[in-house]
Parts: sequence; C-alpha cells; structure tokens
Amino acid sequence: MQPHAHRSASRSARAARVAVASLALAATLAPRLAVADAPSLRASLTCSPASEPGRVRCEVEAQVPGAQIKWADAEIVRVPDHITPLKGRIGPHDAAVKDPQLWRLSLALVAKRAGSGPVVVRVRVVSCQTADGKEHCTPSSVEATSIVKVGS
Repeated sequence: MQPHAHRSASRSARAARVAVASLALAATLAPRLAVADAPSLRASLTCSPASEPGRVRCEVEAQVPGAQIKWADAEIVRVPDHITPLKGRIGPHDAAVKDPQLWRLSLALVAKRAGSGPVVVRVRVVSCQTADGKEHCTPSSVEATSIVKVGS
C-alpha cells in the first residue's frame, strides 16, 4: 500500500467514526428535545366486569391534547393467569373512534375461570402539531392498566 493511500484510508475511517459518533449523539439528544415540546399522551384502559367466565371487553382511549393523532395502536403487555387475549395487538384499522385528539380501540379477552387481576397495555401513538406552517410529528407511548374482575 502506498503511503498516501494509507493516510486516505485512515482519514476515511476517522471520518466514519466521527459521523457515527455524531449520529449517536443526535439520536440521544433528539428524543429529549422532541419530548420537551410535544404534548403528552394520556391513555386509559377500562374493562367491563364479567359475572362468569367467557368474553371480557375492554376499551383503550388515547388522547393527546393540543395535537392530532395520526396513528395509534395498543399492545397487550400482561394479563393475569386466568385471562387469554384474543389478539395481542389492536392496530389502527381496528380503532372504533378516530377523532383528531381521541382514539378508542376495543379489545377482547377470554376469562377461563373466575378471578381478578391487572391487564396492562402499551398504547403507542404518532401525534402531530402544526407550527410555522410545518407539521411536526412525534411518536410516544405509555402503559395503561385496568383490573379485570370475573365472577362474584
């Protein structure tokens, strides 16, 4: 290898390391900056009590005051032993309500026997605000919990 070729390769490698470090730093700082300005996501989970084992209906509501929700889903994270989810994720196409600031997603569970325990879902949204004539969108997620009661 010629001496100047070695320096070029060394400079290229150094430039690549600097670029990777810069991207890593930007990725670390960008979420903090975006979250500070973004409206906060509020989510709730409500499950209807069931008098006996069988189907249990739950509703997830996601709200982002001051922003428009463009996309949302709910992923079931945890259920008690006596509960089985019919679907692990409720996608945006399954949303029952898609108002700009409020989305409602319905999910169904099956209770195998009487009992109670927490159901936890992760609610994810992409919400957008318009500032300076440009739309700025931010992803966010939050967990919501409800106690499922089956039987007396």
